[in-house]
Amino acid sequence: MKCATCRKPLGTSDRRVKYCSEFCKANKPAPKRKLRAVGADERPVDPEAMVPDPDQDPHTEPRTLTVDDAAREGTDLEFLMAIRDRLADAVADETCPPRELAALTRRLEENRKQINAEKARLREEGEDDEHADDERWDADAV
Repeated sequence: MKCATCRKPLGTSDRRVKYCSEFCKANKPAPKRKLRAVGADERPVDPEAMVPDPDQDPHTEPRTLTVDDAAREGTDLEFLMAIRDRLADAVADETCPPRELAALTRRLEENRKQINAEKARLREEGEDDEHADDERWDADAV
């Protein structure tokens, strides 16, 4: 677990703890404003147009999601990448018990191989689509 402000390891596995010190708690960043008024010279931005749909083009970069979000609404690749990020945080955590470190590291390596296999599969699907030639229409075949 890392501090929400400075990203230093917290030194505890208690998920309720978010900050490493009172200083970080007092200096936490202000929440980002999600909405704002559009000026007279601005056009509103369509939020759907800002996020590429990974199902449309296999060459788009996958979104970075939490494990929960990726499990609910993400692609297979986004789910694997969310698991990878979670495993990497656990392995890098200084408070990770040594008896769990070997298993986490092994799982992280397996996950990396799954991500590479999924990326290769998506590339192959994209290549197959690019090289597909249309057949000549035969009205007698109908």
